[in-house]
Amino acid sequence: MEESFIKAKPIIETLIEAGFEAYFVGGSVRDHLLGRSRGDIDIATSALPEDVQALFNRTIPVGIKHGTVVVLHNQEMYEVTTFRIDGDYQDFRRPSKVEFVTSLEEDLSRRDFTINAIAMDIHGTIIDPFEGQKDLKNKLIQTVGNPDDRFLEDPLRIMRAIRFVSQLDFELSPETKESIKRHAHLLTKISVERVLVEFEKLLTGQAANEKAIMLIAELQIQNYLPLLDNKAEELRQFAVLCSQQALTLEEQWALLIHILKIEDIEFFFRQWKSSNERIKTCRLYLNVIAGLKNCTNLSRYTVYTYGPEAVKSGIRLYCLLENKQSDAVLTELQTITQSLPIVARKEMAITGNDLIEWYSKKGGPWLSKTIEIVERAVVNGEVENNKENIKEWLLTCNPPSENNY
Repeated sequence: MEESFIKAKPIIETLIEAGFEAYFVGGSVRDHLLGRSRGDIDIATSALPEDVQALFNRTIPVGIKHGTVVVLHNQEMYEVTTFRIDGDYQDFRRPSKVEFVTSLEEDLSRRDFTINAIAMDIHGTIIDPFEGQKDLKNKLIQTVGNPDDRFLEDPLRIMRAIRFVSQLDFELSPETKESIKRHAHLLTKISVERVLVEFEKLLTGQAANEKAIMLIAELQIQNYLPLLDNKAEELRQFAVLCSQQALTLEEQWALLIHILKIEDIEFFFRQWKSSNERIKTCRLYLNVIAGLKNCTNLSRYTVYTYGPEAVKSGIRLYCLLENKQSDAVLTELQTITQSLPIVARKEMAITGNDLIEWYSKKGGPWLSKTIEIVERAVVNGEVENNKENIKEWLLTCNPPSENNY
């Protein structure tokens, strides 16, 4: 048994010693069988939530109504959930009620896909009532039981299915695929925030994100995603480009926006409930792409204004879109970056107070414009970043005037 499970064994041992059943379940078992790196270790048990709380000193009742208690052990957090079966899903997200049961198989039967309905006992023995190991071997994503029932319970499972295709390079079973076609419209019942999480996990799936994005277009799922309605061809183009080069998540979003020809970036991301930081980052990348389309030579001020990392991403995307090699431009970027005399306005040798004194004028719009003139001149090497040199250059090139700004 691997180290991550060994660390969690004391929790299972405590539950067993108290007379309860307890098993490792879910994604950690799936990834263990696939030989993939594991995330969180989850445990299912016949113990009721109050039993779990009584057995362990440090717990957090994160989802106690649905049977989940977080147990803190050796600075690690483990979700311990009581065996349960779910009632009707009235809000397409959570069951209206849950019933705690004493059967592991009943608990596994409520899970989404067979590959996630596998358990492992404390000795490493696998319990697999729904033949998840067979589907792992065949690289197949299929639901536990009737796919229509599973997707009607929680339509987000549609996005999860595609996400697993991306992360694992698996295929959808024919029954699962057909059911997704029938129920993709139910994604409109799901909060955008939940859809966004799965969509971004799908985009960053390193195994087969091209295949997954193509599936979205094939199954017409994009018609029920924010501002992607009738954009199947654009998604296919996006998928092909994503397969040609490893891109960060922000680079992928910027690439998608460019392909979609989105003009109002902020509105687009607001529909996706995305962060202000992502809006800002993608706008920088897109500005660099636009600048390179107009002039393929990098300017020092562009590198200074947008920052080397944003410019680097913009170059990568521009070259990907134009089918050009990026090496020469990236080398030019490195040369410019190393030669910049300043990397931020706060490094300038003058302040607004210096300008007020030199021009004998009160502050106003002219002040920020003059600082920008100096900043650009320093960055472009027209004047050394030295107070006396700047003063001499400035008063020669921009002498004080009543009409100055």
